[in-house]
Amino acid sequence: LSSNVIGVLVAVALLSSTPLFSNALNDLGLLHALHQKPIELMDLQIYAPNYPVDYEDYRSNWEIIDRRVSQNIGSILRQEERYIKSETFYAAWTDRPIPTGPDRPRGHFQVLTNLNQHVTLIEGRYPDPFSSDLSLEELADPGLEIEALIGSETAEIFDVSVGDQLLFIATVAPDVPQQLTIRLTGIIDPIDPKEEYWFFNTQIFTMPPREENPYITAPLFIPEQTLFEGVGRLVPFTQASYNWFYYVDLAQINSQNAEATETAIQRLGSQIITELPRSMRFTVLDAVIANYQHKLLFTQIPLFLLVFQIVGIILYYLVTVATMIIERQSSEIALLRSRGASTGQIFATYLMEGLLITAFGGAVGPFLGALIFSLLGNTAPFFSLSEGGLLSVRFSATVFLLAGGAAILCLLALLLPAIQAARVGVVHQKQHAARPLSAPLWQRLYLDIVILTMGGVLYW
Repeated sequence: LSSNVIGVLVAVALLSSTPLFSNALNDLGLLHALHQKPIELMDLQIYAPNYPVDYEDYRSNWEIIDRRVSQNIGSILRQEERYIKSETFYAAWTDRPIPTGPDRPRGHFQVLTNLNQHVTLIEGRYPDPFSSDLSLEELADPGLEIEALIGSETAEIFDVSVGDQLLFIATVAPDVPQQLTIRLTGIIDPIDPKEEYWFFNTQIFTMPPREENPYITAPLFIPEQTLFEGVGRLVPFTQASYNWFYYVDLAQINSQNAEATETAIQRLGSQIITELPRSMRFTVLDAVIANYQHKLLFTQIPLFLLVFQIVGIILYYLVTVATMIIERQSSEIALLRSRGASTGQIFATYLMEGLLITAFGGAVGPFLGALIFSLLGNTAPFFSLSEGGLLSVRFSATVFLLAGGAAILCLLALLLPAIQAARVGVVHQKQHAARPLSAPLWQRLYLDIVILTMGGVLYW
């Protein structure tokens, strides 16, 4: 009896834990696929170029994007930053002649949220925001200045230091230049130029001259309020490009929500383009997930084939053990038949026994399989998922459906010998005891040994 109980437990535990093991393998494969690309490519960037520098318009667009992003992929995000880059101005010095010609210096303004957490202030101080309550007369003051930060390399290229002034010259109409006076209050450098925060923007601090652009450029950092209240009011019709960066938490993506995440990203792209003209969405996350989903089927089929083969062996074991047990009980079965017990009554006895065994196995097997499965977290292949601890177990309806299916198969395996034994009477039992049945032909010819040897040779 104990052999039957153990066999049922093993069969139920093995078959019910297959979805758990499959999910873990899928998570492991997905995690590997996600980490094959730089994290900056997995993150989401929404780019909206050539929009007027107007805070109300900017705020409206930001609310649209933030709402759509939160609705679609908010559960997998861990951080949000914004980056604004103004259009390009001509640049000059206040204490030197204003350059002319096609190679004259250029410059532009930049706004980054939480900039001070990712840069080192080498010299000076952070700029004060431009006042938001200046009248038109005060805005016309020629001595009005905008405070800004500059990168150390750009400061060397332009030969300026803290306290110096630069001019940005805009042409709002043909031959009508308008100047912005900029006071450099500090010199900064990035703490880590390769940090994810910079989003691969290698020219955010300095833009060295190139063959196609032989002029020097001054990227200056200003507060967001300065852009909208200062630059936007001092130089009307100025345009800027808006960037929203959403940093993805790859740990929140697993095989259970991968397909939904892919669909959400694609839906988000369609919504943003529809509601925000000229905008673009950049991420390869959905493409990576789609490629992973395409390969997923080829990893699941071998696993389920292997498990079904093992379960088949266990069911064969159960039939063999049950047959041996019933053969030992053949005299008792014959005695019951001689005392008037019907085939149905004898079968009901074995049915009750089988139900008790399979009910116990069906109830305990899934949790036993989950326990053994969780211990795999201590093995090397699953260390990236468990970090050396137990693997997390995600029970689903499939686990218990397979457990029920395995219990029913085990019950049938236990009852097959009982059906045949319940029909045996006293006379047949005496004949069988006096003259045992001869071995079948395949045993007499040792075909089982031949097949086993061939299998071993083929495997080798």
